[in-house]
Amino acid sequence: MSLTMPYTGVVLLIFIILHINALKLGTHYEVIIDGTSMRDLSRTTFEYFQNVWNVVWYVFAMFCAALHTSHGFASAFQSMGWNHPKYYRKLEIAGHLYAIAVGGGFAFLAVWCHLKGGY
Repeated sequence: MSLTMPYTGVVLLIFIILHINALKLGTHYEVIIDGTSMRDLSRTTFEYFQNVWNVVWYVFAMFCAALHTSHGFASAFQSMGWNHPKYYRKLEIAGHLYAIAVGGGFAFLAVWCHLKGGY
């Protein structure tokens, strides 16, 4: 997986820029909850994921994030010198599971918002 790091890194950089632009700086809706006016990020998120291409892009980016995280998790321990042969394989497995949980969880959110429909 170390061979994919430069490519997934570039994808993630592009993803972060687009993500901030669309969801942080995107549409601004106000909602009042318990007398306090705040931004309605739920509505912005649901609107963003109604476009199927946004969902496809997000799922692809989360796949890249999972690959990137999977390698980075175990490599971080190796960089600190904690790469004993007895434990390193377990760290790799933990990294894979963590990457699947995080990448898969965020990808699921995009698909769920799309399938749920409008706000």
